[in-house]
Amino acid sequence: MQLSAEKSRKLINVLTLISFIVIIALVIYWWKLGIFTNPNKMKAYLADKKIVGPLLFVLIQIVQVVIPIIPGGVSLLAGVVFFGPIWGLVYNYVGICLGSFIIFYLSRRYGKPFILHLVSEETLD
Repeated sequence: MQLSAEKSRKLINVLTLISFIVIIALVIYWWKLGIFTNPNKMKAYLADKKIVGPLLFVLIQIVQVVIPIIPGGVSLLAGVVFFGPIWGLVYNYVGICLGSFIIFYLSRRYGKPFILHLVSEETLD
């Protein structure tokens, strides 16, 4: 099923807006916890969230692949800093692979109009 250019633009806009709102809400919440100003608080926060922390990080990686709001290098570094070299690599890899599967699926399902909303015609060629 091909989406019209208008529908695919709306889909991208809605996904971008939702992702942006979620990220802003998380940043505000984390700022109030003080985890941006104290690395020990950040590590303690993530250590306390044995399942939720890695899942949240993988979700952020997925979102940054599908809707590139966050520069990839920043999130890759964050994974290694917060989870260590081994688990940081694993969580980065899983998130990037899942994000790639999603973007390939969306591109295959909705076709060229969807892709052209993400990249220019020149980049596509």
